[in-house]
Amino acid sequence: MLSIFNGVGWKAYQNFSQRDLRERDDEYMNTLEQNLNHDLVKEIHLFYTDDNSMQVVRRKQFQNRQKIIPVKSGRRLHMADFFIYASRNLINKTVVALNGDIVLGDGFDTIDTERLMDERVMFSLTRYNLENQNKTCNISNMVLPSEYDASHDSHIFRLGKPLDEEILTDYLDFPINMWGADNAMIWVFRFKLNFTVRNPCVVLKTYHNHCVKVHGPIQMEVRKTKYSIYFISYRGWRLSHVLESATYFESCLEYGWQGKNPISAHKDPKAIESIQHTMA
Repeated sequence: MLSIFNGVGWKAYQNFSQRDLRERDDEYMNTLEQNLNHDLVKEIHLFYTDDNSMQVVRRKQFQNRQKIIPVKSGRRLHMADFFIYASRNLINKTVVALNGDIVLGDGFDTIDTERLMDERVMFSLTRYNLENQNKTCNISNMVLPSEYDASHDSHIFRLGKPLDEEILTDYLDFPINMWGADNAMIWVFRFKLNFTVRNPCVVLKTYHNHCVKVHGPIQMEVRKTKYSIYFISYRGWRLSHVLESATYFESCLEYGWQGKNPISAHKDPKAIESIQHTMA
């Protein structure tokens, strides 16, 4: 999703200066450019809502701009929107669904995309972050979190046939940046769409290009803002769903579970404590 401010402070971002917003826009543009230059990326289906924002991209004259396929959306992207789009337009293609500030790294050439499709597997990855704020903000200084925190920002899959759109719209019709959105998505793919979901983030590396101070509502404000899946009353999301969605770091590429359930983090007391703290 093309999410740039372009001089306008959205609701919940109005306390940031124009300079702050420009710096955040620069991070989004830098992320897009790096992904366009990734050797394995053939196309970027770039969702956007505002024509002015798309004009900003066009003015950049990126070297590999021919890879961009603009996709105009009538609303800020909901989790269901992208997967419905992929189900209608990207059958039999290897797809990486990324947040707008996630940079693709190494390891993606090692994926067996035939097995990904045939065994109904999704890799849902935890990102590398700049944990030490005293270091320069670049990829070489980013590391995985020390503990699993239920955060997933990149989703790799290859569809052999369309997904059930009724399930997608019933369960995933909420903004992609809502607290708990990625956990609800994993739960639906695992328990409603019968996918195996794994997290080989040690092998498939993605980086969070977000070092400026512009942020949306922080975790401690979730109950105040109600910007969380927990407050979608008609759906009934609970902590138990998030725990069932938990998907540990893995250091090698594995695919289907061959009839066995994955070892989920909800069986580990430390993971429960970490996730409950994150989602509380």
